[in-house]
Amino acid sequence: MPITTQTGRFDTEATALLALESSGATCSVAACLPSGQWLLATDSGQNNHAAALTLLVQEVLEGLSLKVADLGAIAVSIGPGSYTGLRIGLSAAKGLSLGAGIPILPIPSLRAIALGIRKEAEMAQTAHRDERGLLAPKLPSAATLSPQNAFYLPLIDARRLECYAQLYNADVAPLGDPFPLILPEWLPSVPAGANVHYGGSGAAKAESYFVQHGWVKSPYTEASALEVLQLARTDYGRISFPDPAYLEPLYLKEFQASQPKPSVLDGLVGRVPAGL
Repeated sequence: MPITTQTGRFDTEATALLALESSGATCSVAACLPSGQWLLATDSGQNNHAAALTLLVQEVLEGLSLKVADLGAIAVSIGPGSYTGLRIGLSAAKGLSLGAGIPILPIPSLRAIALGIRKEAEMAQTAHRDERGLLAPKLPSAATLSPQNAFYLPLIDARRLECYAQLYNADVAPLGDPFPLILPEWLPSVPAGANVHYGGSGAAKAESYFVQHGWVKSPYTEASALEVLQLARTDYGRISFPDPAYLEPLYLKEFQASQPKPSVLDGLVGRVPAGL
């Protein structure tokens, strides 16, 4: 099984956390120490989640000399995404949670993709500045590189011309609920001058509809456990932990064309942050 690893360090300290991501074709696991040091392990094989997750968990825990009992919480990508992958990931999280009495933090996979899209946009802007000979920070600052008119649109392929989607603002806060859409029956409407970046496994099928608006297609295609881990660090201590016994994947059943849904962006102009 081809496993690749990456390591790094967050710029702030926090509790030790473990994150599982299995909503897409590949799966990954990440963990961090209280010091901020993190380790990411990814199985680059396709749809091998059941066999890979246990080995990936072992890889990151041993790599950081962590035990499950050391963790403050176990974060898991809760969906939407692959039905089978989501069930496998949540089952693994529940097994670890129940065995050690560790709470679970569910993280929406669309939110993780939105964060990944933002990070790619920040790195692209930093690289552009470097090419012009200007100084740029080693770690891009979200405050300077993510303008308030930025929007992030993660799209998860749901087969045919369907995608699961959700719009996020510059702070990766959702604007409405996640929903299934059919292209091109639904096209996003955002304020004039908005800087829109879209990505995810459904981005390729949406490109021909979005290119006319000048929106930027991100190279970020699938949620990673590293983004799940980063979001868990943000949520830890700020939200209540759900009861693992009642925690279920967010599937988002297929969109029914005979029952059209209103766009989550209806009236968006009145809800966007001031200054747009």
